[in-house]
Amino acid sequence: MKINFYSIIVFAVVGCWLMLFAYNSNAQTCAGISASYSVKESRCAATGELYITAAGGSGNYLYKVSGPVSTNFSTSDTITGLPAGKYHVIIKDLPGNCLYQADSITIPGNYETPSFLMSKTDVTCINGSDGTIDVYNLQYGRSPFLYTFIAPSASNVGVQNSTGVF
Repeated sequence: MKINFYSIIVFAVVGCWLMLFAYNSNAQTCAGISASYSVKESRCAATGELYITAAGGSGNYLYKVSGPVSTNFSTSDTITGLPAGKYHVIIKDLPGNCLYQADSITIPGNYETPSFLMSKTDVTCINGSDGTIDVYNLQYGRSPFLYTFIAPSASNVGVQNSTGVF
C-alpha cells in the first residue's frame, strides 16, 4: 500500500497571480513499525510537547507532525512548541524510504490570551507618592499573575514629559 503524501507549494507571481503545485512522494507504507506517544499539555499559546517512541523498521527515523501547526521532518523524537489541538504524526524510516502515519494525537490545553483593563489615579502634589494604577477585569490566562513596573529606559519609556503622555 502506498501513502500519498502531498506537500503544497505556493508560488506568487507579480500581478497577483497565484499558482499551486502538488508533489506526491509516493512513499511506501512502513510494515512492522509501531509507535507510542506521550504528551505534555500546552499551558500557554504554544508550549505543548509530543514524545514519540517508534519501534520496528531500521531504527533510523525522521519525525514530523501536521495539525494546527506542521513541522518539517526532524531526527528528534520530541516535538515542542505545539499549541493545543489534534495532530497526525508521520514517521519516516530512512533506509526503507517508507512512512508510518499515526491516528490523531491530541495535545491538551485551553489557553486563551489574557486581557485586562487598567485605570490610574494621579498623585495629589508634585513629588507625591499617592498615585495608583489599578488592574481590573482580568480574563483568561493562568494564575498566579505577576505585575511588573518598568523603570525609565534608554528610549525614555516611563519618563515624564511635557504632555504627561507616555
